[in-house]
Order: sequence, then structure tokens, then C-alpha cells
Amino acid sequence: MKNSGFISIDDIINTYLPLGFSNFKIEGRGLGSAVNLEFLLYYLTKAEYQLIEYDLAEVQDTFDDSFLDDVLGITRLGLSYPTHTEGIEGECFNYSVYFTDDNAGEEKAATVRNVVESFDFGLKDDDYAGYLSISADKDKVSIYLDLGNVQPGNENKVIHGILLALNNVQGIKSVIINEK
Repeated sequence: MKNSGFISIDDIINTYLPLGFSNFKIEGRGLGSAVNLEFLLYYLTKAEYQLIEYDLAEVQDTFDDSFLDDVLGITRLGLSYPTHTEGIEGECFNYSVYFTDDNAGEEKAATVRNVVESFDFGLKDDDYAGYLSISADKDKVSIYLDLGNVQPGNENKVIHGILLALNNVQGIKSVIINEK
């Protein structure tokens, strides 16, 4: 797992137990739904079923199509366009924004950039919203979000805020998060 707050079972057994640590807590409130899900799947999977190099990407195909959308709270946002999450990539989210005319370009990327950058995410003045990059591809506008160093509890505000901001863009056909 790529998260800096992650301690593997091997670390627990070989490093922390010999030092006298016997109780471990899975952080819940500050990491965001996606990271919490990844931690829970790792620690609650019986050893005989655990993958040696565990990564949520290796097992996420076993979930039904709406599982990640439900976990991230996307199904409750009431968006004006269909949205789907195809995978989890740690703290990074790649939004693929498709338009009804099947074309994207700098003009559409500029529109998306304007609505996302002017959206009120509900953060405090000094809170960091993550690294954000918006670019145009031939058939879509891509939004890259890296939530590294975002204040605990603000992750979902930013993940949801981008989608809510896109409600103000005309002609969106669909948005796919972490498209395979």
C-alpha cells in the first residue's frame, strides 16, 4: 500500500510487537472513505486469503459496479450527469469528463478549470485542497487530483466538490473516476 500512514502486518509482527506495542488503531475520521476502505480490506482479510503484495487495485474487480460509488458517497450527490468510479489509486483521483458532442479541447478545459477553481469546497481559508491539474485530451477533459497533505476530513469535500462544480458545465455526457 502506498499511503505513508500504512503499517503492514509484517511491520506489526516484526517491528512493533517486539517493541512492546500490543494495540493498534485504524484511523477513521481523517483519511477519507477510499483510504479507510483500503485499510479495512487489508487488516480484516484472513491471512490465508491475503495477497502478498496487497493493493486494492488487485481485488477491486470483485466489487459490483456501484460499490466504490457508494463508498465514496457519489451516488448521494444528485448530479445532473452519470458518474462512475472504476478504481481507487490511493490519494490520487483522475476524473475523465466526457461531453455529449464527443469532443474536448482547450476551450472546454478552460470552462472546467474556471468552474472547479471558483467552486467553494467549504474549506477553511488556510486549508489545502490538494494538487489539481486540468487538461484537454482529444475526446475528454482530464482532471487530476492528488489529495496528499490535505487536512483530515477535507478529502471528501474536494472529491465531491469537483463533481458538484461540474454540474455547472453544460453538455457533460459522463464522468469516470480512475478510468481503467
